[in-house]
Amino acid sequence: KHLFFCSILLATVLFFAVLVLAIFPQSALAESPPFILEWGTPGSGDGQFNSPTGIAVDSGGVGVGVYVADTNNNRIQKFNFFTNEFITSWASPSLNQPAGIAVAPGNVFVADTGNNRIQRFYSTGAFVTFWGTPGSGDGQFNNPTGIAVNSGNVFVADTNNNRIQKSNSIGTFIIQWGSSGSAPGQFLNPSGIAVYSCNVYVADTGNNRIQKFSSCADLVVTIPFPFSEVVIDGFGSGPPPWVTFSGTVKNIGSGDAGFSMTRLKIDGITISPDKSTGPLGPLDIEFETWPAAWIATVGTHTYEICANATSAVVESNDLNNCAGGTFTVVIAQCSDGIDNDGDGCVDFRPDLGCGGSGD
Repeated sequence: KHLFFCSILLATVLFFAVLVLAIFPQSALAESPPFILEWGTPGSGDGQFNSPTGIAVDSGGVGVGVYVADTNNNRIQKFNFFTNEFITSWASPSLNQPAGIAVAPGNVFVADTGNNRIQRFYSTGAFVTFWGTPGSGDGQFNNPTGIAVNSGNVFVADTNNNRIQKSNSIGTFIIQWGSSGSAPGQFLNPSGIAVYSCNVYVADTGNNRIQKFSSCADLVVTIPFPFSEVVIDGFGSGPPPWVTFSGTVKNIGSGDAGFSMTRLKIDGITISPDKSTGPLGPLDIEFETWPAAWIATVGTHTYEICANATSAVVESNDLNNCAGGTFTVVIAQCSDGIDNDGDGCVDFRPDLGCGGSGD
């Protein structure tokens, strides 16, 4: 009976297995994308390859095509985007083991690895410019392999320097980050890079991981002269006790910040006018001040200075672009009862006391 039962069970299982495979073919279960076509054979002729490494596609506009870094043939090959037929190739000026390639409308950027430089071409193959020399300084390279282009900026995986470099489309250096190691932000022979919107993705080859960074601006506000108390002279007969506020705006991101506004608020109320800030490149700083912006009134108050008040700048972090605090306005009775310098005895440094040149 047991043998008969097992036979029936096995037959049932096999039946359903065959039924599932009939309804859902193995290719569908594996969710493997369908093969379309291939092209290329070993060699150095048109449409042939020798260790191709990089590939990029321009699917619309000027320069539509498929571009391949044919590494060991020291050339770039371009193919028709729709038919994959060979269009053209170029190898000058003297490409040496090109490994990375990226396209922007009408332009092709190549990581000329063996020459430790970046070359830019038109999509026809006509040479435009190049930049970079061997070394580890700003704008120098050591075996660059990965390259990406976004919004007019060029990002390069500077492989043997264990860093990423960013420049504009004519090679002007903007910023670099990274060093050798395994901590966040460090690299070990990064070889691939891609950019989407504000994000930079890096294939950190030697560390067997992917790292993600922001390529946007990041405006940070600091208060260079913070204060907790404003002292006004109860006997003063000078002008009203106006208070001045100031803040420093710094772009700590790797992206450019165009013109925006920096805004001062006292007790939640905007103090006009906003200050025009920028443009600020990476690590640029701008000092903003509101002289005699507010008449001091006795009591406890809040102040806040915010960069990018009009949201004109795409930022990687909008949580750190404000700074401020709380301060108290008090009345001080000057020892001689005289407003010595006629300024109303408004004191931004209460440690100096009231009266005299410190008021």
